[in-house]
Amino acid sequence: MIEALAAVPFLLLTVQNYGGEGLLRVVLYGLPFTSLLAASAILPGSAGTIRAFLPKLRIGRYGRLMLRAAVVVVLFGFCVATTLTRWQ
Repeated sequence: MIEALAAVPFLLLTVQNYGGEGLLRVVLYGLPFTSLLAASAILPGSAGTIRAFLPKLRIGRYGRLMLRAAVVVVLFGFCVATTLTRWQ
């Protein structure tokens, strides 16, 4: 179901004539569902049909903290890269 919701915004490219703005709309409309798919594939829960990319990891005492810090750094990097790319 989430896969379909992530793919539906691509129909905007065939139906509407937005020009360069159409790709931006596709990304913005599909991003919430794509991020849910990525999160469930990387760190899956105990139920569901999506299999993990990574094996079950045993993280130590500070593993969760390090994982959160890594996510913050990566997201901040993506935010900066997106801002710089849109200025070009």
